[in-house]
Amino acid sequence: MGSEEPHPTGNGPQTRESEPASSRAEASRWTEEVLYIHGIQAPVEVLRDEWGVPHIYATCTEDLFFGQGFVAAQDRLYQMEMWRRTRTGELSEVLGSSHIEHDRVARLMKYRGDIEADWSSCSQGARLIVDSFTRGINGCIDTCGDNLPIEFQLLGFKPKTWQPEHCLLRQFSPTITFNAAQELARADMISQIGLEDTLKYMPTDPPRSPTVVPEVDLSKISPAILSPFDFSRTLNMSDHDGSNCWAVAGELSSTGKPLLASDPHRPLMLPSLRYVCHLIAPQWNVIGAGEPSLPGIALGHNDRIAFGFTVAQFDQTDLYVETLSKDDAQQYRVGDDWVKMSVAREAISVKGRNEAVEVVLKFTRHGPIIWENIESNRALALRWTGEEAGAAAYLGCLGVDQAHDWASFCSAIRRWRMPSENMIYADVDNNIGWIAVGLLPIRQNWDGLLPVPGSVGRFEWSGFRGIEEMPQEFNPPRRYVASANHNIVPTGSPVDIGFDWKASYRIDRIRQVLEGRTSITVEDFKLLQTDEFSLRARRLVTLMRDLQCPTSQPIQHAVAILNAWDFVLAQNSAPAALFEIWLSRIRSLFLERHVNEFQRNVARKYLQTETIVQLLQTLSADDVRTLLMDALTSAVQEGSARLGPDMSRWRWGALHKARFYHSIASDSNQADTFDIGDFECGGDEETVNSTRGPDYGCNYGPSYRQIIDLADWDRSLFINAPGQSGDPRSRHYGDHLCLWQRKEYVPLLYSRAAVERHTIQRLTLRPVCDSPHEVKNSSAVRDASGVELTGTQT
Repeated sequence: MGSEEPHPTGNGPQTRESEPASSRAEASRWTEEVLYIHGIQAPVEVLRDEWGVPHIYATCTEDLFFGQGFVAAQDRLYQMEMWRRTRTGELSEVLGSSHIEHDRVARLMKYRGDIEADWSSCSQGARLIVDSFTRGINGCIDTCGDNLPIEFQLLGFKPKTWQPEHCLLRQFSPTITFNAAQELARADMISQIGLEDTLKYMPTDPPRSPTVVPEVDLSKISPAILSPFDFSRTLNMSDHDGSNCWAVAGELSSTGKPLLASDPHRPLMLPSLRYVCHLIAPQWNVIGAGEPSLPGIALGHNDRIAFGFTVAQFDQTDLYVETLSKDDAQQYRVGDDWVKMSVAREAISVKGRNEAVEVVLKFTRHGPIIWENIESNRALALRWTGEEAGAAAYLGCLGVDQAHDWASFCSAIRRWRMPSENMIYADVDNNIGWIAVGLLPIRQNWDGLLPVPGSVGRFEWSGFRGIEEMPQEFNPPRRYVASANHNIVPTGSPVDIGFDWKASYRIDRIRQVLEGRTSITVEDFKLLQTDEFSLRARRLVTLMRDLQCPTSQPIQHAVAILNAWDFVLAQNSAPAALFEIWLSRIRSLFLERHVNEFQRNVARKYLQTETIVQLLQTLSADDVRTLLMDALTSAVQEGSARLGPDMSRWRWGALHKARFYHSIASDSNQADTFDIGDFECGGDEETVNSTRGPDYGCNYGPSYRQIIDLADWDRSLFINAPGQSGDPRSRHYGDHLCLWQRKEYVPLLYSRAAVERHTIQRLTLRPVCDSPHEVKNSSAVRDASGVELTGTQT
C-alpha cells in the first residue's frame, strides 16, 4: 500500500522538526512499479511526488477514474471501507454491538427513492465515472490479496466489494442535523422559559420571531431526541463545520492575475479527511482535494478556473410532529384520514453474535420517524433534502472540474444539491465570483425555526429555490470576494436561507486585510490564511479599558498583560492563554449572575459565547466592570493551577493542542504504531486560522489549506495534515504535520515538467492483455525488467 518508510510517531515535543523537502527527496528510494490489471483499456501512469500527491495520466475518462479509485485505495483503503460501512449501516458487523444504534440510524436515513432518477440528477457522465472509480477500488482490493492494511488484520475482516451506488450514499452528518437540532433547541427553550427569553438567549440572524404553531405541544420535544444521530465518535465530525475562502482579481495581485485561497475547517483526523490528487486525460486536467471515497476534485483548479468553498448554513431540514392513532401506532393522521406508515425491517449483523439484530424502520410522507411516544400518540418525522434525487454529497464537483468559464461553472453547480456551500471562483481571464449553492426548500407559510404539525397540510415544501435566487456576485467593484460562514442574506431579501450563522469576526478580519490592498502576493495569502489576530479579544480588552476597571494588587499584572497585548492568539503567547481562560470565566459568571436559576440550566445548554458578548451591552457599566474583573481573577486562579504561578511563562499552545490519534489505537502497542501525538496550535474558533475544541483543546480546524496562483499554476501551494497516506508504514502518513504546525506549505505541482522533477514513485497500470506472461488463474505477474513488484493483480 504505497511507500513503507517509517514515519515519526509518539507523543514527543510539539516543536519537532521535520526534514527539509529537498533532503527528504534525496533520501527517498526511487521506486518503480508495473501492475497488470483487469478493467483498463490502456496504460495508466501514476507519478507520486515527494509530498505524496498522485498525478494520474490516462488516455480516456474511464481509465482516469479507475486510476483515481485505485490509488486512493492504495493510500486510504481502511478509511474508505469505514466510510462505506458508516453510511450503509454495517459498522456493527466489524466493531460490535456498541454500533447497533448507529447502524439503525444510518439505514433509516438511506435514500429510498428512484435510483435512476438519482443518477440522472448527478453531473453529466457521473455514472460512467463512478463505475470506473469503484472498479478501481476493487482492483486495488484484489491486488492486495491477503496483504491488507494493518487495521483489517487487527480487526479480523476484509473489505467488501464496492458498487457504484455506494458513492450515492448520503452524508447524514451533524452538518445536516444542525438545523434540526436548532429547531429542537428553540422548542425546548420556548416550552421552558417562553418566547421572549428564547429570543434573548438564542437570537436568530437575521432577527426573526419563530412561528409558534398552536397545534404543536413543544413540551418534551428535547434535543436529546437527536442523540442517536451523534456520529461524532465514529465520523469525528462536528456540527459547526466552517471554512474560509476568498479570491482577489488581477488588479489587486502582484501578477495581474487572480489568487484564490480556500481552507475548509473540519475535524482534525488521522488520516486526513481530504485526499489530494491530480487527474489528467483528454478533457481533464484538474488538481486539488476531495474525499478519498469519492471521485473528482471538490476544491482546486483545472487549466482555466480555480474554485473553493465554505459551508453555507442553508436550512435543509424540517421536523414534523405526527399524530398517531390510539388504535394502531403505525397509522398517522393526514387531514381527517388515517394513513399507514411505510415500514421496513432490516437485519444488522453484529460481531460476536450468532444471530442478526432486526430493526424496524418507519416512514411517513415527510420522511423517517426519528422519535415516537406511544403514550402521547406523537412521533417526530424528519424531512431533509438528502431524500431528493441527486443529493449525494460532492458529486456535483464532477461538472465543476470540467468548467472553463463563469457560465459553464454556474451551469455545473446547478446540479450541486448537498452540502450547501458558498462557492468561490476565479479564472485566467481575470474574472472572480461567488455564489451560494445547494437545495433550499421553499416554505410559504412558515420560517422553519420550530417543529410543525404534520397532519394539517399548511407546512409543506413547495419546491426549491433556483440558482438565480441565491446570493451571488460576479466581478464586484471591490475586486475581491470572500466567505467565512457569515450571514450572507442580503438586506431586505425575501428569501429565507437560514437563521444560524457564524459570528462575523473571521470575515471582518479577511476584509480588513484585503480592503485597499494592491500587489497582493501568495506570501500575503499565506499570512492571512494562518492569521491569528483576534477581533473578539480586541473588543473585550478594549471594553475593559474603556470601563477603567479598578484592580486589586494581585490582578494588576494580568490587566497589564492584556493591555500590552497585540491580540494575536499565537501558540507561544501568554496573554492569549490568559484571554481564552478569561473568556470561559466570563461565560460562567454571566450565567451565574445574570440568568435566573429557573432559566440557567436551559441557557447553559444553548447560550453561545458570542451571544453573551452581545448581552454585555445590555448590562450597566458597573455590572460589566464587576463581571470582567471577577472573571479575570478567576481566570488567573485557573491558569495558575493549569500552567503555573508565573503568568509571563504561560503559553496558549500548552492548553490548545491538536491531537492526531487513530481510532483503532486502543492499547499502547497499537498507539505506538498508529498515533502521531499532540501538536500545539494557535488561534481559536473566531480567528482566520480557526481552531477549536473542548477544554481549550483543538480537535477541529483547517487540516487542508490551498492557495491557487492563476498566473502560474506551479506556484500554487497546499498542505494536508497529517499527510496523504493512511498507512502508518508510509513516509506520507504524517510528513505534512510539522509543516502544518509551522504554517508552512508544499507545492501543488501542475505542469508535467514540474511533476517529473519531484517524482519519487512511478506506478504504471497496464491491461492484462499487455502482460508478457501467459495469465490464467495466477495471482501475481512480475515485470519482465526484473523490477520487484508487490501484490500484482492479474
